[in-house]
Amino acid sequence: IDEMPLLPSGKVDKKQLPEPNKVRQDEYVEASDEIEIELVQAWSELLNTDSQLLSTTANFFKNGGHSLLATRMISMIQDKFEVSFPVRVVFQYPTIQSLAKYIRIVNQKVAPAEEYDTIDI
Repeated sequence: IDEMPLLPSGKVDKKQLPEPNKVRQDEYVEASDEIEIELVQAWSELLNTDSQLLSTTANFFKNGGHSLLATRMISMIQDKFEVSFPVRVVFQYPTIQSLAKYIRIVNQKVAPAEEYDTIDI
């Protein structure tokens, strides 16, 4: 806006302010796999915004997320992907792309030790 709407008292007239744009659109990047699609849907629900506006490069916290919503998101992710992690992970990986990458890594299955060849030293 060019000018702040003011009340006769000189204070900002909050009722006259336009609705804030909840999702920043630096560059829209579409979800590329099932994990990213599920995260977009979860974020859309939690942030109360249209999933079509959520770029996978969007930052959860810059778009209205906070620690309580992060906790709810983790619960949703645990239910969907059977992955458990602490809230700090959401702070470390605040975008859909980065969090999806983390989930992919955690979900990788490690072969049992018996399946590896042993080498005598």
